[in-house]
Formats: sequence, C-alpha cells, structure tokens
Amino acid sequence: MDESGADRAPFERHARKRRLEGLIKSERIAALVVNTRSRRGERHYAKARSLLGERGFKLDVCYAVSDPSRLPGIVRSLIAGGHKLVIVGGGDGTVSSVVDLFAYKDVVFGLLPLGTANSFARTLSIKGAVDVIADGKVVDIDLGKVNDDYFANTADLGLAPSVARATPYRLKRYLGRAGYLLTGGAKFLSHKPFQCTLTGEGIDLRVDATLDVLIAKGQYFGGMPVIEEAAVESRDLVILIVKSPTGSNLVKAWPRLESARRFVETVRGA
Repeated sequence: MDESGADRAPFERHARKRRLEGLIKSERIAALVVNTRSRRGERHYAKARSLLGERGFKLDVCYAVSDPSRLPGIVRSLIAGGHKLVIVGGGDGTVSSVVDLFAYKDVVFGLLPLGTANSFARTLSIKGAVDVIADGKVVDIDLGKVNDDYFANTADLGLAPSVARATPYRLKRYLGRAGYLLTGGAKFLSHKPFQCTLTGEGIDLRVDATLDVLIAKGQYFGGMPVIEEAAVESRDLVILIVKSPTGSNLVKAWPRLESARRFVETVRGA
C-alpha cells in the first residue's frame, strides 16, 4: 500500500496478498537474515537454513548477524535488491528494528521467532514457523506509528523498556523471560513514577503516578497474553496506563503483569 492510500479498497489489498502468496509458492526464493544475538538465533541458524532447504526454498543469500545494529542496513539492501520474501530470525527487538522497512512495500516479512518473549509471533499465532512460511500464507496487518517509528505489536513508555535495556544478553539467553523478571525486580526499586496525560476525541485523562504506558496492536507483551482487546487487523490501538502500586502491592504486581490489571485503564481509538 502507499502511505497516502491507507484506506485502499479491501479487494486491492486482497489481490496484492494473493499475488505475493503465488510468488512464494511458485518461485520458492528467499533471503535469510538471522540475529544470532537473539536467544536462540545462533543455535538455530544452521537448522533454519536446512529446514527451509528441505521445504524447497532456494536461499539467495544468508546472513548470520552478530551485531544487531547491522540488521536494518542488511534488510534494506535486500528489499532494494528486489527480494519478495525476506525471512528474519530473531525476537521482538529484531522485529522492531526492521519492520519500518517493510511498510508500504510489496515485500513479505517472513518471521522466525528465535527471541526470548516472541510476543509478536504469539500475537500472530505462529507455530511451526518454517511450515507457515513454506505454505506461502501472507497476513496483511496494520502497523502503529509513534512519531516516525512504526511498530507491529506494542510500543512502551516507562518501566518495561528500561527493564529490556538493562537485562543482560546472557541472562536472557540462559533464563529466558525469567531474566526480565529478575532485572525488573531490581528496577522497581529505583523507578520513579511519572505523570501521564492522554487527550483526544472524547478522551481527557490524567494519571499522576504512572508506572508504564503500553500502546498495543497485539495481545501479547513480554510473552504473556495481556491485552485481550487488541487485534493486529482491527485498526484500533489499545492503550494501557499502568498506575504505580505501593507497598506490598508493588511486589505482587511485577512477576505477572496480568495481576497488575487492577492498576490499568484501557482506552480504545481508531
């Protein structure tokens, strides 16, 4: 789709999807890019190549990327080079770093969920990712946008991103999502609540002691089903404002985000 035609007629979007599905099924050509710094990227890179080959794919180029900052440049060059299927292996951070490059392009983003939480893959109910790609099924989703940055699943302000940045790579690799919980427990002690003001058509809300603000297109966050109201094809954003708990409630709220829902207010908008 072109950016000025976000409301293009549904049959046009359907036709583009069918055309891309046909190309994947008939040509069986792809480029593979795996973030080996993701939790399972290094371990499963060779296996991914092998499985895709077994399913009849010719991999024009393959990249095992140990420096995540190189991912956008590599994916950008593959798209510019005319690849119609770019398969990317990694976690939610990997998806976030490259999803902008696919917006408004006739290119399919093939996802191999190899990260820690894999929230976006869970939102799309991806199981047996190689089989999903091999079957050639194309899903057309809407993206959210904050300033000039697109996101496929969620955008977050407050505690959660500081926890994600602070969690060591080795801790995530060996403990998985539990690594985030350990880091989050420590971050809780120093995190300062902030004031959040949300305004819009029919909305005027202020929360003085805010712990976190989650803007969601998908249902999963941190690998858990947290935002039941969200749907990647709904053209709605669900905004969760998590109020800062106090005392013993603080300890109870962190290990399971769903237990903090009593501190949450949900606002929907187109």
